[in-house]
Amino acid sequence: MTVLSFVGVLAFTILWVVLPLLPALRELYAPSDVEPLSMVGRDNADIARFSRHFRDYIQANLKRLPPDARSGTDFIGKLPDGTGIVHVVTAAEGHPVAELPADAQQRIVVLEQSAELPGREQFQQELWARKELAGGPGASYRAILGERSVSLADGSVVLRWLHSVGTLTIGDRAHLYGRCSSEARIRLGRLVGFDRLGAPSIIVGSGSEIVGRPPVPESMPAFERPERARDMGDAIRVEEDCVVPAGVLVTGNLVVAGSLQIGIGARIEGSVKAHGEIQVASGAVVVGSVVSRKAIAIGQKCWVRGPIISEEQLRLARGTMIGTVESPTTIVGRTVALALGTTVHGQVIAEEGGQTED
Repeated sequence: MTVLSFVGVLAFTILWVVLPLLPALRELYAPSDVEPLSMVGRDNADIARFSRHFRDYIQANLKRLPPDARSGTDFIGKLPDGTGIVHVVTAAEGHPVAELPADAQQRIVVLEQSAELPGREQFQQELWARKELAGGPGASYRAILGERSVSLADGSVVLRWLHSVGTLTIGDRAHLYGRCSSEARIRLGRLVGFDRLGAPSIIVGSGSEIVGRPPVPESMPAFERPERARDMGDAIRVEEDCVVPAGVLVTGNLVVAGSLQIGIGARIEGSVKAHGEIQVASGAVVVGSVVSRKAIAIGQKCWVRGPIISEEQLRLARGTMIGTVESPTTIVGRTVALALGTTVHGQVIAEEGGQTED
């Protein structure tokens, strides 16, 4: 009787613990959701907030310096809080700043004039460029705030964050850790590593900027739903792998229990979600989001309004455009690969690192 009582109490306890989890377990092993299609939104996180805080901090501390340190000449010293600073105010007439004081790399650097640095510097503190900045090859920066355009040469490294009010140009084989943003556009070279990018236009190599969505062709055959498909809300749910044939039109959202292949030149007038991998062939258009628990591969010269979210690898092929200047969006992947000629309007987030391709 004692053993039976113990078994009964144990069984009741297990049932009591597992019962609230039954809906989640059912969804895990037999997914049926369609709601995430309408819930996936643009990531509006402020990617440039670190740079703004840094600007406010420097401006406030510069005002607190003694009058002789604010006399319009170069200053090497400390801010009121004890942080070392090099404030470069003057430059040779008609020439950008090309050389910094000997110990500048150990201090915060504020450049009031445009600068063209030789390269190989190792900046241990932040750099604030009030005018154009051109960094030389192989330089390492803790963080950069550029009030105009910023150009970093091949092999440059930014360890924390980088923000440019003007165009930001990154050379080949550079690496951008942390947040990298521009209020105009970012142009990336080959084999550039990154974690998070944000700009009205992020252009890899010779990519271009698209203004609006591609027009709908005059006639496209309608998508014939598979046998194992049913309506769920405003979506078509397919209970197996799904292939959207080349050149067809899908009206509305599409949810797939397996993998999804979208054929050449097909058009989805809605969003797509798959629990398996998603492959979008060249020239296809998705006027909505693309979401998958697995890898997502977007083919050449596709256009996706976005967002695009993958829990594994995300790759954009040559000539692909995501979002528009007027409608920025976000793409997210565990890793992100951007081919030359791709353009993203908005943000790119690579949780374990991303890279432009060669």
